[in-house]
Amino acid sequence: MKPLIIFGNLASASTSRYYIQEEGIYEVIAFTVDAVKITAPKHEGLPVVAFEIIQKEFPPNEVNFLFPAGYQLNNPINTNIFRRTRFELIKSMGYGCINYVSRQAMVASNIELGENVLIYEGAIIQPFVKIGDNTIIRSGANIGHHVTIGSHSFIAAEVTIGGQSNIGEGVFIGLNSTISNSIQVADGSFVGANSFINKDTQISSKNIGIPAKIY
Repeated sequence: MKPLIIFGNLASASTSRYYIQEEGIYEVIAFTVDAVKITAPKHEGLPVVAFEIIQKEFPPNEVNFLFPAGYQLNNPINTNIFRRTRFELIKSMGYGCINYVSRQAMVASNIELGENVLIYEGAIIQPFVKIGDNTIIRSGANIGHHVTIGSHSFIAAEVTIGGQSNIGEGVFIGLNSTISNSIQVADGSFVGANSFINKDTQISSKNIGIPAKIY
């Protein structure tokens, strides 16, 4: 099994490394970020390598990647866009990306996952769920049966998504929000924390409240 490079040198990278280390799944050997983002030569005791030279230091045939970037409080949708562009660049460079599924998550055996999918502890993923590339499901989220979640999306902790709903690409769903059954959450939608979505959203809309309204 190839060792692992984690993209990032902030909290999300530290958290992912902690879980992977605790569960003994992969050996993490380095972190990488853009050169301008390097603030110290090491993070969590491991080297931080400039992304611009990562192919030279760690060729694609020697390592795999994990890209766990969380979100910026002032603009979480921009974080999804950044994760998408970096994921696509990493793939174009020839790297493989692993999935991280916590051993403490309850995940049906017949779900379908893309690449670079992270599912954290306490999450419940019911049968017939499909999750696209580069999507993060945080702790305690409950994803109902026959739900589809598009690539490059972020589902925060304690989110509930009702059965047969469709979550588009690049969607952000904030803490403790609820999506009712059979809802279409359009590409690029933002759902604020503690919101309730009981009708389909519009592309790139900002939805907040109980029930949610467009802002």
